[in-house]
Amino acid sequence: MWSSDAFCGFLGVLVLALPCMVLGGSTPQFAAPIQNITVAAGRDARLSCVVENLGDNKVAWTYVGKTGTAVLTINSVVLTQNQRVSVLRERGGLSWSLIIANVSKLDQGDYVCQINTVPQQKMYTHISVVVPPIIPSPPNDVIANEGEGVTLECSANGDPEPTLTWRREDGASFSLNRSQVVDAASGPRLTLAPVTRDAAGAFLCVATNGVPPAVSARTQLFVKYAPEVGGGTGVVWAKPPTPPPSPSPITITKLCSPATPSDGARDDSDLYGNGTSILVLKNVGPENFGHYRCSVTNELGQDSVTLTLVAHRDHHIYNHHHRQNYHISDHKLPFFIL
Repeated sequence: MWSSDAFCGFLGVLVLALPCMVLGGSTPQFAAPIQNITVAAGRDARLSCVVENLGDNKVAWTYVGKTGTAVLTINSVVLTQNQRVSVLRERGGLSWSLIIANVSKLDQGDYVCQINTVPQQKMYTHISVVVPPIIPSPPNDVIANEGEGVTLECSANGDPEPTLTWRREDGASFSLNRSQVVDAASGPRLTLAPVTRDAAGAFLCVATNGVPPAVSARTQLFVKYAPEVGGGTGVVWAKPPTPPPSPSPITITKLCSPATPSDGARDDSDLYGNGTSILVLKNVGPENFGHYRCSVTNELGQDSVTLTLVAHRDHHIYNHHHRQNYHISDHKLPFFIL
């Protein structure tokens, strides 16, 4: 930061090398110690040096750090070319405050307030610069098959070094290895092995280091698995009403997709593959009775379930030549994709 101020530093050394002899009166002295300070990057730093009985002597601020040594100010004169540096004389002329705007890690180091007496009087202080956490790039979304091991990765920069914590976005607990269930996990990597479909969802990587603000990044875990249809084999009864009303539709609801083509079909599926397929049979006749199979297939496998439509008649004689209307009884047979 200060290496470009070599000439100014040289000039300052010359000025300070000419001490002012105090022939009478009180000797200049520091009135109070200068406290070390810690400043977050991007904020302003202020160091105050209080001197009593200065007289014709001069006060200088000098930087001593990794980038070298440089005289920054002498009295109210700013020697450095760094536009972020200024000096204020306060408290009735007793305090010389060095102000550094928008500090960065390059400003970290020792600072010396000097009085050019014989011998020179010096007081040291230190500026520590801390940096809030930054996640340079969000973690990638992950797609995995059920049963596989999954590792989510995240990195962050900052000073002090940030601590990384993984949480689910919905706040729910999650399983690390089927036996260890946690609300949060620490570290740059989160390993879920073996992963189950219940683990699918959004995870947050939260970085903290005691310097506000904390930051987080979001990643999405998608888990693929072979389709399953729950509910087992079922029977739907249809019987003629008394007296016969106008034709009523029979609705068979099966949680699978696509629907078997018939008089009418409607499919409703969500992003993750769960959905509902509704098969509607209107004006049911003898040719409609029988078995209906709902099949689901994806790249990992397939599953199916059978539903049987059976005639339930109050009369022992059925006229095969006369078309009759039927309706579903009150009971329902649910089917679920697992």
